[in-house]
Amino acid sequence: MDTLVGKLPDFLSGINWTESIKTVVEMIWKDCCAFLENYTEAGLKAGSAAVLLYLLTAVCRGAFENLSLKSIIRLCRKTSLAALLGFYFCMVLEITVLSREAGTEYILNLLPFGTWETGLRYTTLWVENILLLMPLGILLYLLWEPFRRPGRSILMGFLCSVAIESVQLITRRGKFELDDIMNNVLGMLIGFWLCRGMHGARPSH
Repeated sequence: MDTLVGKLPDFLSGINWTESIKTVVEMIWKDCCAFLENYTEAGLKAGSAAVLLYLLTAVCRGAFENLSLKSIIRLCRKTSLAALLGFYFCMVLEITVLSREAGTEYILNLLPFGTWETGLRYTTLWVENILLLMPLGILLYLLWEPFRRPGRSILMGFLCSVAIESVQLITRRGKFELDDIMNNVLGMLIGFWLCRGMHGARPSH
């Protein structure tokens, strides 16, 4: 940590910010395109399964009884969000676990900012970890009212991130890193606040 702090002033003063931001954005865009190209088919299947599951639960709740135009529109919107949630979960699972090869070691890093390095690739990984759970914060907010409270959204982000890191550790398909959890929860919270700001809703008490 002391070494990192010592490097930071020289690193920051030597940055060409415009070029660095452009490079990081290009790296993230390239990674996103690769993910979509490789895993869209599996994501569409997962999205279809999520739609069927959501409609089944809607039938069990009696959502199709005495349908009005307003309730039909609401049901269609929620079904679309359920499809996106299924697609998203599949993509996250593929990116974080299934697409990786198992290593030979169990790696646990619980040092805050222990993965921070003075390089654009490390910066890109940090940003990507923040972006990873942003869609979850938005989708859960729109789908279910309980997640329109920041505490519950943060808790869900934390639990999902710990689950991902634990699976990576157990299967040796990645490292269990506190930084990843911190970034994931931050992304979840950003997604929540972005959606809350645009949606204009207030949590119920």
